[in-house]
Amino acid sequence: VTLLGVSGFAPRYDGHGHILFGRADGTLYSAPFSLRKRAITGAPVSVAQGLHLLGTSVHYGVAGDGTLAFVSGGARLRQLVRVDRSGAATLLAQDERTFGWPRISPDGKRIATEIGGVGVGTGFDIWVYDLGQHTLSRLTTNATGYRTVGWSPDGRRVVFIAPDSGG
Repeated sequence: VTLLGVSGFAPRYDGHGHILFGRADGTLYSAPFSLRKRAITGAPVSVAQGLHLLGTSVHYGVAGDGTLAFVSGGARLRQLVRVDRSGAATLLAQDERTFGWPRISPDGKRIATEIGGVGVGTGFDIWVYDLGQHTLSRLTTNATGYRTVGWSPDGRRVVFIAPDSGG
């Protein structure tokens, strides 16, 4: 474990020399990071605000080219947003849903995300958003609480956690 000297949670290295992390106010920060030194080398800057919080986590993903996708909004209905490296935000899905845990494919063309039901106790299914076609396709259908983890290195498969038959 290496302490980095900044407060926050849900840290991720973006592959381009920065660490991203969230804070309790729903703001996502980026700080320059040296892999060799395993240290933050500059002041963190805010890159997105209004991210959905779940406990001590924010819902976001970073593509290999540095594109950021995150879930904004309140406790239930949220929006799926893509932010490029210059900070330009694009609303992806036009309707609000219970989006969560977006993960960008290795080629940067798709986003796997969970979408849940609206009622209390409803589960989540995994959906894939195609950035070129602007479409959402359902990947799982049981709504039993799937959780998106990521993509296989070749981008052909989505990796997710699913509860076993005992719950």
